[in-house]
Amino acid sequence: LAPMATSAGTFRCLRRQDLVQSLAQLRQLLRHCQTFSISSRLRTKSLDEENEDNSQERMAELRIVGCLALAAFLGSLGVPLAATSGAWLWAAALSGFAAANIVLLLNYQRL
Repeated sequence: LAPMATSAGTFRCLRRQDLVQSLAQLRQLLRHCQTFSISSRLRTKSLDEENEDNSQERMAELRIVGCLALAAFLGSLGVPLAATSGAWLWAAALSGFAAANIVLLLNYQRL
């Protein structure tokens, strides 16, 4: 949990900056997917194996980041819904789920 710890090794809570950074990454991911789909139409079918492996790795990476971002977003949307219906344990579980996915996104960015 390196992004969620301070330099002194103590745990810190999610900040607004973390949320903004995650949303900026999601926006960049969506732009890249849009650019990738346009550029993939323009590419020829004569790709050598190395380029094909690199493109497959990029697509796998985009899929992982996209799934983590979607899970974090949907988990954070479920918290107010569970809280308004009075399911406080679900609200706590969903907030933990969203926070865990945000931490995974931040850790994945550092790789």
